[in-house]
Amino acid sequence: MKIVNIIKKSIRYKLLSVFAFVTAVLIIICSWAVYNFNMLSKSIDNIMISNYLSIEAAQNMLTSIERQDSKELSMLLLDNKQNMEEFRENSSIFFLNYKNASENITENNEEKIVKEIKYNYDQYQALYEKFEKEITAGNKDTAEEIYAYEILPLFEKTKTKIKELQTVNQEGMLIRKNKAKKASDNAVISTLLISVFSIAITLILVILLINKILEPIYELIKQIKKVSKGNYKIKIATEGTDEIGQLETEFNNMTKKLSEYELMNIDKLKNEKQKAESIVETINDGIIVLDNDKKVILVNRAAEKIFDISEKDILNLSVSEVTNNQRLSDFISNFNSGNFRNYIDISIEDKKRRINYYRVLLSSILRHDEAIGTVILLQNITKFKELDQMKSDFLATASHELKTPLTSIIMSIDILTKELKNKVGSDEYELLEIIEEDSGRLKKLINDLLDLEKIESGKDPLVISRFSIAALINKVIEKFRIQIKELNIKVITDFENSTEENVSGDIEKIDRVLTNLISNSLKFIPLDRAGKLKISIAELGERMVISVSDNGVGISEDKLPHIFEKFQKIRESDDKIQKGTGLGLAICKQIINAHGGDIWVESKEGAGTTFYFTLKNEKKS
Repeated sequence: MKIVNIIKKSIRYKLLSVFAFVTAVLIIICSWAVYNFNMLSKSIDNIMISNYLSIEAAQNMLTSIERQDSKELSMLLLDNKQNMEEFRENSSIFFLNYKNASENITENNEEKIVKEIKYNYDQYQALYEKFEKEITAGNKDTAEEIYAYEILPLFEKTKTKIKELQTVNQEGMLIRKNKAKKASDNAVISTLLISVFSIAITLILVILLINKILEPIYELIKQIKKVSKGNYKIKIATEGTDEIGQLETEFNNMTKKLSEYELMNIDKLKNEKQKAESIVETINDGIIVLDNDKKVILVNRAAEKIFDISEKDILNLSVSEVTNNQRLSDFISNFNSGNFRNYIDISIEDKKRRINYYRVLLSSILRHDEAIGTVILLQNITKFKELDQMKSDFLATASHELKTPLTSIIMSIDILTKELKNKVGSDEYELLEIIEEDSGRLKKLINDLLDLEKIESGKDPLVISRFSIAALINKVIEKFRIQIKELNIKVITDFENSTEENVSGDIEKIDRVLTNLISNSLKFIPLDRAGKLKISIAELGERMVISVSDNGVGISEDKLPHIFEKFQKIRESDDKIQKGTGLGLAICKQIINAHGGDIWVESKEGAGTTFYFTLKNEKKS
C-alpha cells in the first residue's frame, strides 16, 4: 500500500513540476512581449502627437481659403453681404488654424513655411479688402481684374505653401513610422529568440519527464490500435492499482462492451442507411454528399441527371472530377474558410445543349459539433432566370417600343379633338382633352428617358460650334415672354447684348439646359407679382459662368444633394402642385458634363435659388 501511494505521489509531483516550469516560461515570454508592446505604443503616440495637429491645421487652412475663393466668385455674380460675412468667418477659422500650426513646429524648415503662409495670407487679406471696396462701389469690372490678376495667383501660391506644410509633416510621420517599424522588428526578433530558446528548453524537459511517466502505457497504446481496427476481443493483463492499473481495467471493460454493441448495431446501421438513401433518391433537387476529403460518397438520381453521371462510376472521386465545373469546385473548396456565401448560382449545359441554371447550397454534416462531411443541394432556378431576363429586356425596350404607338394615339386624339369639337357634348370633349394632355405628358416622359439614355451611352454626340451665349439667353427668354408678362416678373439680364461668339458647345443642347433652368424658376416664383428672374454671365479665366437666379420658394437643405438625380422633383410649395418627369435636371447635368463643364446650385429655403453652369470661354482660346 505504501508503494502504491509513493507511485501516485511521484506521478502527481512530476506532472505539477512540468506545469510549474511551463507556467514560468510563459510568464517570462508574456512579460517581455508586454514591455515591447508598451515601447511600440509610445512610438506610435509620438507619430500621432508630433505631426497630426499640424496636418489637421493645414487641411483646415486649405479648406478655409478655398471657401473664401468660392465666396469671391459668388460676389462677382451676386452682390450680397452674406458672402462677405462668410468670407470673414473663414478668415477667423484660417487664423485659428494658423496659430495651431505655428505652435506645433516639429520639423526642419517647418517654421519657415509657416511664416511664408502668414506673409502670403496677409497679402491675400489686403487684396480682398481692395476687392471688396470695388464690389461695394459697384465696379465689377475692376473687381474682376483684381481677382483674376492679383488675388487668384496669390491664392494659388498660398495653397501651394499650405500643401508644402502638409507634405513636410507627412514626411515627418513617415520617418517616425519607419523608426517605429524598426523598433517593432527588433521587438519581434527579440521576442522570437526568447520564445524559441524557452520552448526548446521546455520541450527537452517535458519530453524527458513525459517519457518516464508514459512508459507503462506503451503496451496499452499498442492494444488500443488493434481495437481501433475492429478487434474488440483484445484483453490485457492488469498490474497494480495505480492510475495505469485502473486504466487497464477500464480498457478491458470497454472492449467487452464494444464487442457486444457491434453485433447489435450492424443490422440497425444497415437499415438506417437504406432509409436515408431512399429519402435522398426521392428528392427532386440534385444532392451530392462529400466526406471530409471532398470525395463523393452519395449521389441521387437528380444529380446524376444534372451532371450526366452514374453514382457507381464516381464514388470516391473528387467533386471537381465529377462536376467538371471550376466555379463550383472553388466554392466547395472555400466553404469552410470563414469568408463565403452559403450559396452560388451556376449554369450547366445539358445533353441538348440547353443552358440550365442552378442555385447551389452547401451544408456541413456534423457529429458531436465536428464536421464530418458536406451536403451539396442543387435547386433548378432556370425559370426564375428566364423571368429575370424577360423583365430586363422589357425595361430596356419599353421606352423605344412605346414611342411609336403613343405617337399614333396622340395623332388620333388630335384629329378627333378637331373633328368632334362641335359634334359632341362638353363632357365628352373634355374627356378627349384629358386624354390628349395625359398622352402628351407620357410622350414627354418617354422622350426624356430616351434622351437621357442616349446622352449617358454616348449615342447622341455633341455638335460643337462657337456661338454667342448672350444671344442664346435672349432667345430662350423670348420663349417665355407671354408667361413673364402675365406674371409681371421682372427679368434682369446682367450681361452685354453682344453677338460675339464667346463660347463653344452644342447650341441645341445648351438651349435645352437654359430652357429647363428658366422654366423651373418661373414655376416657383411668387404669385404676388413681385417675382424676379436674374440671368448673369461672368468671364472667369478659361471659364464662362452662366447663372439663373430667382426669388422663389427655394430648395430645402435635405434635397440639395439629390437635386440632379433622376426622378427628383426640384422643389414643392403649398400653393402649387409641381408637374414634370423629374428628369430635367438630370439631363442638364449630363449635357454640361459632356461639355466638360460643371453645374451646381445654391439655395436657401424661402430665399430663392441660383443655378450655375460653366462653358469653355472662347475669348481665352
